[in-house]
Amino acid sequence: MSRNASKGIKKALFLILALLIPIMLLASLHQPSLTTDKPRAEKIDMAHRSREEVYFLVIYADVPNASALINRTLYVLPVSIAVKSNSRVVIEPQPAGPYEPSNGTVVLTVLGNTTVRLAYRRAYAVVEVEAVAPVIVNGSPVKGTVTLKARLNSTLSFNSTLVDLGNGTALRGVAVRVERGSVVEEFPLNVTVVVQGDSRVTIKARRLYLLRFTVPLNVTVAVNGTARRGEFALWWPSGAVVELSGGCVEYNDTHNACVAGWFGTGLRPDFEGNAPSIAFRVAGPGNYTARVVFAKKKFPVVTGMAYYGGRLVEVKVYPARSIAPNWRAAMAGTYEYVGDGWWHVVPTGAFVAVDIKPPEVNWSRVIVYIRATKGWSDHYIELNLEDRAEGWWFKEGEFVFEFVRGKGRGQVLKSPGPYTCDVWTHLAPVAELGWISMDVFGGGEVWLKLEYYP
Repeated sequence: MSRNASKGIKKALFLILALLIPIMLLASLHQPSLTTDKPRAEKIDMAHRSREEVYFLVIYADVPNASALINRTLYVLPVSIAVKSNSRVVIEPQPAGPYEPSNGTVVLTVLGNTTVRLAYRRAYAVVEVEAVAPVIVNGSPVKGTVTLKARLNSTLSFNSTLVDLGNGTALRGVAVRVERGSVVEEFPLNVTVVVQGDSRVTIKARRLYLLRFTVPLNVTVAVNGTARRGEFALWWPSGAVVELSGGCVEYNDTHNACVAGWFGTGLRPDFEGNAPSIAFRVAGPGNYTARVVFAKKKFPVVTGMAYYGGRLVEVKVYPARSIAPNWRAAMAGTYEYVGDGWWHVVPTGAFVAVDIKPPEVNWSRVIVYIRATKGWSDHYIELNLEDRAEGWWFKEGEFVFEFVRGKGRGQVLKSPGPYTCDVWTHLAPVAELGWISMDVFGGGEVWLKLEYYP
């Protein structure tokens, strides 16, 4: 081989080595070392195992049916949750029926197995309401069986309301019965009670009926003491007593328009139809109309005759002064002398009441002959004495009564049927001493003859 060829080969090998050595060095930098990389790999695995350590978090409450938000997720208690070490846990206890949490929000970091007890306290009472008729409880309607949650020592207001069942019938709550264990109380609606513990409340109801009234000519009447007029309707409990009192209104210079009777559901026309004031018990819905008549503002004093010792003497009949003003205004009818000692009294409205002044003679007793037809109420006649009034209620037929002046007692000489004797002491005189007073009621009439004796 020539010297020049040898030099060429050496030069080529040098160039090849110059290219391979850097490549080998770079490759060696990316190969792991068996002596240094293995311990490093073990350290990485140990740190990974530490970060993935799991513990159990147990949460329970000291009352049943409790729940809590745990990191914003709702869990029913008790609950056991697997939690990574060093985790931050936020526990928000929720109300449980009548109980509310004693704790606020609980925040903890889990470093091992952990148990959390959530404490509760009683804050509410359970109130079971059974309403057979609707009732308003603290402003809200309640019907049927409803369970309410009310804070202890708060108040519940029970107010009645009316439910129209149709056909003039309705239901209304009338009372509230409260049971707390062995303690039972009952209150009329409307009432406010203090919540002292778990309770059972029962609403008692009553059936109501609608009564419609019509009073012509704007006459004022009283319904159980409350003034009414015109057309009106009222709800009344079944079995309640309704009292209607007729009144009067001035019609013109000579007459008043007055209620003389009532017609309507369940009423007897021969009785209530001639009575300005009546009472009846509610048994169902009804319609009632007042019978209004025109009554004279002033009644005359009528002069006539009566017998005394077998001869006719003069007597005078006056409109009665003893009746109440509202009844006096309702008086309508006539009284007149018809001859031979006989008087005729005819009501055209509710009644006619008169006072008979005796003759101006010395008399000790008087016999009264009566012929009567039936009115809406029993007729009445009495003698006004010094310390009392003595008289009889009578219906229809022929009667003969004897009155004795002074302290003697009268007697019934003739009667075709029932009569009632009344004797009472007057707190104030209703007529002059010795005067005879008589009430004749509408629907009937009375003929009257007087015989005085020395």
